[in-house]
Amino acid sequence: MALLGFQQALSELVISPEFCFQVLTSPEQALRVYNLTTLEYQRLVFLAQLPGLGIGRMLHRSFRLSMLVNILPKTCILLNFHNLNQVVEVYWQTQPSRNFYYEQEAVRFGQFLLAQLEQGKLQNEFLEEILRFELCVLFLTKLIPEQVASNNSLKIEVLKDSFPDLNPQYRIVFFRHEPNSLLTTLSKDQIPEPGLQGEYYLLLTMSSTNQLQSKLIGSRMGEVLLACNGQRSVLELCTQLSLTLEDLEILARRGFLHFHHRVS
Repeated sequence: MALLGFQQALSELVISPEFCFQVLTSPEQALRVYNLTTLEYQRLVFLAQLPGLGIGRMLHRSFRLSMLVNILPKTCILLNFHNLNQVVEVYWQTQPSRNFYYEQEAVRFGQFLLAQLEQGKLQNEFLEEILRFELCVLFLTKLIPEQVASNNSLKIEVLKDSFPDLNPQYRIVFFRHEPNSLLTTLSKDQIPEPGLQGEYYLLLTMSSTNQLQSKLIGSRMGEVLLACNGQRSVLELCTQLSLTLEDLEILARRGFLHFHHRVS
């Protein structure tokens, strides 16, 4: 439909200064991917010339930033210490907005930050664990899929060639700093002081009243649950983590794991 193409092009015009410049300088090339009528084409070329479009873009960016701050507040507190605006500007330049679903935007921003940390372009003692925590909270509160059909009643011998995955009703986060103290400090809009590092595993889930629940669990259980990410088979996990089939069967019966087979 031509109207859909016009709406998509108009959104891109407001969101992307690069696209706006392309429409100004090479309108035929910039707009040829959209199904437009002649009148719609002319309107878009006209709109690209309006000074007021820059104000709309500024408002969009401001709203986009505010949504990131609302969805990932503790992450943004830590980033503000390292110039939040500068980090976000690099993100916007490399990852232009694709839609107005801000939960998806937060996930993309989180993936961008994790890549920056892995590449050494961003350094912060607390950022990775806080970011992973807030992405897990986002998953549980906004993005969690419907309840997975349970296969926990099946004997583990039948599932030994399957791939264990954490039940989506749970998330597990590894911390290098004591999580309760760290989260409390950030909740007060304060930057935590560098401190002794350790190994902590925080298990997250939602209560029956839709309240976030968190619980510190033992290092061994945390290590196993974190490793059950659907990428390794039962036999691989047992070999790498010195587990028995019964260990995974117990976790499955407690509702922490489900299993799937890969389609060859």
